Amino acid sequence: MQLLVDSVYRVRSDLDRAVEMAVQLSQLMADRKSHKPKPKPAIASPFVRRNEAILLLGTRSTLERCEEAGWITASTRRRRLVLYPRIDIMSAVYRLSQGEYP
Repeated sequence: MQLLVDSVYRVRSDLDRAVEMAVQLSQLMADRKSHKPKPKPAIASPFVRRNEAILLLGTRSTLERCEEAGWITASTRRRRLVLYPRIDIMSAVYRLSQGEYP
């Protein structure tokens, strides 16, 4: 009888340890999930890359015509990097939506 009681206590203590470990593991997983980096907002930068400007204006030729008309000027123009001020792009999009065309 004493052996049965001892084995029940051992099983209960093992079960308690397993439950504690499961709780700790779930807390660690919750902490790991909360430390994921948050996505950056789309309007974080005051500048727009060339590909994004083309998407906003519709076509590459529209972007080129806006540049020729002086609506948009590139603030940085390097070999693989062309940046436009976001304000210029948005004002060109507004002018296009109002019916103007360069």
